[in-house]
Amino acid sequence: MRRILAPLLGAFVAVGAFAVAVVCSAGPAGADIAWRTQSEVAGSLNAGGNAVINSVSCSSDGNCAAGGYYKDSSGNPRAFIVSEVAGGWGTPSEVGDDAQIDSVSCSSSRNCAAGGQYRDGSGHSQAFVIDEVMGVWGTPSEVAGALNTGGDAWVRSVSCSSAANCAAGGFYTDSSGNTQAFTVSEAAGVWGTPSEVAGALNAGGWAWIPSVSCPAPGYCAAGGFYTDGSGSIQAFVVSEVAGVWGTPSEVATSLNTEGVAAIDSISCSSHGNCAAGGYYEGDSGHSQAFVIDEVAGVWGTARNVAGTLNNGDDTGISSISCSSVGNCGAGGQYRDHSGKIQAYVVSEIAGVWGTPNEVAGSLNVGGNAWIDSVSCSADGNCAAGGHYQDGSGNTQAFVVSEVAGGWGMPSEVAGSLNVGGNAWINSVSCSADGNCAAGGSYKDGSGGTQALVVSREMVPPSYAVTFSANGGSGTMSAETGSVPTALTGNAFTRTSYTFTGWNTAASGSGTAYADRATYPFDAGINLYAQWKVEPQPREIMTVHPATVRFGAKVRLRVHLFGRLGTVSGRVKVSFAGKTICTASLANGVTVCLVASSWLGHGRHRLVVKFGGSRYYRSRNKSVVVRVS
Repeated sequence: MRRILAPLLGAFVAVGAFAVAVVCSAGPAGADIAWRTQSEVAGSLNAGGNAVINSVSCSSDGNCAAGGYYKDSSGNPRAFIVSEVAGGWGTPSEVGDDAQIDSVSCSSSRNCAAGGQYRDGSGHSQAFVIDEVMGVWGTPSEVAGALNTGGDAWVRSVSCSSAANCAAGGFYTDSSGNTQAFTVSEAAGVWGTPSEVAGALNAGGWAWIPSVSCPAPGYCAAGGFYTDGSGSIQAFVVSEVAGVWGTPSEVATSLNTEGVAAIDSISCSSHGNCAAGGYYEGDSGHSQAFVIDEVAGVWGTARNVAGTLNNGDDTGISSISCSSVGNCGAGGQYRDHSGKIQAYVVSEIAGVWGTPNEVAGSLNVGGNAWIDSVSCSADGNCAAGGHYQDGSGNTQAFVVSEVAGGWGMPSEVAGSLNVGGNAWINSVSCSADGNCAAGGSYKDGSGGTQALVVSREMVPPSYAVTFSANGGSGTMSAETGSVPTALTGNAFTRTSYTFTGWNTAASGSGTAYADRATYPFDAGINLYAQWKVEPQPREIMTVHPATVRFGAKVRLRVHLFGRLGTVSGRVKVSFAGKTICTASLANGVTVCLVASSWLGHGRHRLVVKFGGSRYYRSRNKSVVVRVS
C-alpha cells in the first residue's frame, strides 16, 4: 500500500527537486536522444535546502511548466511554479505559504492549471487550484472547502483539455473523519462546485482520486479507490460527460480476491477511450499490476501485467499514458526472484498489451528501481522516468525512451549533481512534437536538496539532396538539412534546351519538384534536371541576283522566322574565313551588301551565321554567288 499511504501522512517528504528534458521522438529513427546542460531552479528561494518538483506538463517543444515546493530559511514549505518558454526556464514564482503543488497541466503554451494543498491558519489542510492565463499565474482558489469539514483535503491531479477548461480530483475529510474522493471541473475559466464521488460505495470511509485525464472540455475520466463496508479496498473509475460527472464503476473485481485494489493512473486519448493502471492483491496475497481499457465508453476486463516477471510483492502500475485509442505505455515496478525491486515498462499496440520489459536492470545493483512516470507523444514513442539504487546504495534518477515501438537503454540523470546520493524522477511530460520534460530530485554534497531543469531537444537526422545534370553541364553541390528548406536554384545549362524543373527519375516519371522548391529533408534523394528542347527557327535566305557583274553589289537578304515569333539578334557574313558583313535583324530580316570587286571573278561560297538568341540556337547557312 506504499503508493497511496504516504501522502496521507500530511508531511512534506522531500528528496530534492529538479526538472529534466528527454527526447521521445515521433520522427525518424536516428534522431539524437541526448541531454542538454542542466540548470538549477528555485535555488535562490530554497534557503531551507529542501525543494521538490512534483509535476511537469509540456504543451509544445520548449514550453512547459513545473510545480512543487521549497522550504524557506525558517523551514516553512512554500508552493512554487516555474515555466519554460521557447526553451528557456524562467524564474520560479511562489504561489502559497505552507503549501505545495502536486499536479500541473498545460493545454497550450502559457495556459496551464495547477493544484495542490495548503495549510490554513487553523492548521487544517485545504485543497486549491490556480490558473495560468497567457503567461500570468493568477490567485489560488480553495476547492472542496465546504466539504472539508474534517480539515484534510488535497488536489492530487489536474488535467486540462484546452485553455481554462480543466478538471481536478483528490480527497477531503468529512465531519466524521472519513476520507472522501472528489472531482471539480473548470469551464471557460470558472471552477465549479466540487462533487463527492464514490460516496455511496465508500462505506469504509477511505476513498481517493489520484488521477484525472481530460481529452476534451467537459469530457474527463478519473480513477482511484474506495473502501467498502467489509473494509476491502476497491478500484473504481468515473467519467464526466458533457460537464456532468456520472456514477463510479468498480473495476478489477475478479482479480481483487484479497480485497486490496486501486487505480493509480488514468489516461484518455479521446472521449470514451481511456486506459487505467494500478495494482491488486491476488490469491497469494502478493501485490500484482493490472491495466484496463475503456473503448467507446465501455470499460473492459482488467488484466494482469508483469505477471511473468513478478515473483514477489510490491508490484504495480505507477503511471500510464495513451497517445491514441489502443496505443499506450505504462510503467511501474515488480520484485524479482532474488527479492530485488525492478523497474519495468509495458506497451499497448492496437489494443493489445505486450510483454513487459525490465529497464535499468544493469544499473540497479542495489535492487530498488521504480518507474514513477510515463508520457507518450505518439504511438510507439514515449518516455519514462524513475529511480534505481546503485552498488553503493545511492538512489539515482534515470530516464528511458521508446522510439518507433522500441524501448532503449536507460540514462542516468543528475549523476554529477547527486553527490548526496538521493535522486528521483517524479514526473515526465511529452508534447505532441515528441520533446519531453521530467521533474524529480537530487541531493547535493551539503545534504540539501536543490531544484534544477535539464533540457535537450531532439536533433533530427540530416539528409542529403544531390543534383544530376541529366545531359546538361555544370556543377551543383549537394544540400543537407533536417527541416523543410527551399532548395537553391538550378545552375546547370544545356545548349538548345530549357530547364523545366527537377524529378526523382531521370526520365521524369518520378516525383517532380519546381526550381527552388521547399524540400522536407525527411529522406535523402537525387534530383535529375529536366530539359525541354528549345524551338528552332525556320530560316529563309535569298540572294539577289544570284549572278552579278563585276563591280555591282551583291545583295544578300536573310530572313529568320521562329515558332515563338519574331527572331532578333545579329547576322555575320564571311568569305574565306573573314567577316565581310555584320547586320542586325529587324523583325527577323536583314540585308547585307557585298562589293563584287572584293570577291573577284568566279564562283564564291559565302557563309551566313546567326549568333542565336534567348529562344533560338545559333546556326550557319552557305550561299553560292557568281561574279562574271
